[in-house]
Amino acid sequence: MQLAEQARHYNRVWQIGHVWSPAVWPEWAIVAPLLAHAAHRLEIGAGLRPRLPIAGTCFADLSQIALYALAAHGGRPMLTSAADLPFAADTFDLVAACELLEHLPDDRRVLTEIARVTRPGGYLVLSVPLQQSLWTDHDVQAGHFRRYAPPILLALLSDCGFTVIRFSPQLGEGYIGLKKVGAWALRHAPRFAIWLEDRVTLPIGVRLQRSARRWLPTFPLDTDAPGGCLLCERTVQRNSA
Repeated sequence: MQLAEQARHYNRVWQIGHVWSPAVWPEWAIVAPLLAHAAHRLEIGAGLRPRLPIAGTCFADLSQIALYALAAHGGRPMLTSAADLPFAADTFDLVAACELLEHLPDDRRVLTEIARVTRPGGYLVLSVPLQQSLWTDHDVQAGHFRRYAPPILLALLSDCGFTVIRFSPQLGEGYIGLKKVGAWALRHAPRFAIWLEDRVTLPIGVRLQRSARRWLPTFPLDTDAPGGCLLCERTVQRNSA
């Protein structure tokens, strides 16, 4: 999908949704303690579902509709591609990219850009789907290019200048069941699917994830979870890629 087509798609999506509070997401448990030392923040591809506090955070997105909505809540909007971030090197203390990388053909380029704009010692909050063996119709309908094998994901992050320091696995079969409902609706009734996800399936999924999520400090990452969130620290040196 070309950038212009992606922008049109997400503008259609966010015409229906509403802005979610960052505090409702499971990621908030790891984000909140970082905020005291994260005056300069960036979130990429948040749409109307930001994980970082909206006021004062820079938001990079392809959807002008989403950016207008975030700006109304005090966000700092930037209409741009994730692969070409218009920020100076070492700008941000905290970056979030949740449910983003799997939608992009060149994930390495995007992670390299994120590393460039994150200061050494700064943090990246990243969530992605895991296990290619769990690929379903929902992945196709959602526009995913891949699900990640944990060892490959860790190697990619290391190459791009990040060290994973904590991990929280996603729930398994129950959450996948909700995803399958969403996949069926996306195929047969797209506008209804967006409404259903925003009002029904996503709120249920968020409650399930918040009640079950545990942040694990043990590595290497060894999990059969269908997805998860990682807290990564930007290392001083990046490996050549």
